[in-house]
Amino acid sequence: TDEKQVQTGDTLLYTIKTKNSVEDSVIKDLVITDQLPEGLEYVEGSLKVDGQAVTDAKDDDNGDYTKGKVTGQFGDIKDTDWHTVTFEAKIAKGQSGKSIQNTAKVTGENTPPDEPTTEITIDPKDPKLESEKASEISQKAKGNTDEK
Repeated sequence: TDEKQVQTGDTLLYTIKTKNSVEDSVIKDLVITDQLPEGLEYVEGSLKVDGQAVTDAKDDDNGDYTKGKVTGQFGDIKDTDWHTVTFEAKIAKGQSGKSIQNTAKVTGENTPPDEPTTEITIDPKDPKLESEKASEISQKAKGNTDEK
């Protein structure tokens, strides 16, 4: 219920964005990749490249999710606009109290790579006790009977 607490089972929306900050230049074959770390499970069908939904399969569109890695391909970039890859990932069981660091890689053939990163700490869930109590006769008192 607390929007600020991150707990197992929650779904995170990751946004990786990049732009060419130099006007009148070209980044050749811009690609954003993100190898999901342990503790995160990709949500099928959630991948978008520049706001457009793409299939998870490696096919004719600009993105895919293959062998634990999200990829968005942008081709040659001549503008200075932001280009984004978004996807959802669910926090797996067993991550309570741990920290998950997720680092993406932004590459172009003619520019040094960049590695934006984010880290989240998984909060433990609130405990809830479940208790029961039972009683039974362990010994009848002398003179007492079950008869009415």
